[in-house]
Amino acid sequence: MGTYHRHGVESTAAVFRHPIHPMLIPFPIASLIGALVTDIAFRVTNNVFWADVSFWLLLAGIVTGAVTAIPGMLPPSTGCAASQALGSMPAAMSLPCPLPSST
Repeated sequence: MGTYHRHGVESTAAVFRHPIHPMLIPFPIASLIGALVTDIAFRVTNNVFWADVSFWLLLAGIVTGAVTAIPGMLPPSTGCAASQALGSMPAAMSLPCPLPSST
């Protein structure tokens, strides 16, 4: 089981106790913002180079977004009761966890 530390609950997907999901989030965000910027550049200049760059940035954003989602969907290593108690945990993450019995 994971332990509590000053940053919250330990992640099950971690490298040297550093969670993977927050490390990967900037890549799809940067790729998709870059695609928006290159789309605008294509619209302004009508240069096909910007359309090609935008295509590759969109592809990179989709792929890195899918890769980033995998460790983001893993529950924390403390188990179901703790994951349901977390306010920042997405609601869909706590659905598969069985409720503790009151008996």
